[in-house]
Amino acid sequence: MASAHIFSLDVSDTVEQILQKLDAQLTEHAGLVAKHKTVNFTLSDQFSVVSMMPWQDALSSPDEISNYARLCLEGKATVADHDWVQHAEFDAYQQPGIVYAFSQLLLKGLDALSQKHHLKLRQVLPISARVFFNRFKKSNKDQEIALLIESTRSTLITYINNRMHEIDVEPTFDTSLNTINRLLRRLEINDNKTISVLVWSNEEQIHPDISPLIDSLLPNASITNLPFRFWRNG
Repeated sequence: MASAHIFSLDVSDTVEQILQKLDAQLTEHAGLVAKHKTVNFTLSDQFSVVSMMPWQDALSSPDEISNYARLCLEGKATVADHDWVQHAEFDAYQQPGIVYAFSQLLLKGLDALSQKHHLKLRQVLPISARVFFNRFKKSNKDQEIALLIESTRSTLITYINNRMHEIDVEPTFDTSLNTINRLLRRLEINDNKTISVLVWSNEEQIHPDISPLIDSLLPNASITNLPFRFWRNG
């Protein structure tokens, strides 16, 4: 039986502080987590580097994909080989893929923490990669948008005809509503096609003003508020 626990980290947290908070969470929920079971960590994109990978027919080997993925990350941050662990994947032929990287220090710390609590580390994913791997492959909507709302940023992941089209991120400088407004105004859509907006927040409750805001900018869209624990599996 799967058990999910969600809590907040601060953007200013060091790796040591992140691990301390996770340690406290695992200790608090020790009675709900069976020993020797697997554990998955899903972290905000702010603790990783993430990029889309446009499909390339010419890529034919793991080394070529790895080098291409590193190029896709270069515009996001400086990711040194000895400091970061990178994962790149195309999950469907001739469709965009995703690449993400975590620091070695964070991954080693998560592994050590899992062992301390008698758990086996199975997977560490940034939230946008979790969405990518759980995407709605049989959606009947022409355009589907996942809006991920976090305290320090909001992210739009757009699919057109079940194919990932764009990942757009906006940091929160003032309020989450203003952040979402800026994101949606940058969105390129076809108003003649069906549109679905899936809204997820790392708060227990989604702000009630978000649906009216989306409706004012995308009046033909259907809006679905996803439950807090929606992305826990994958």
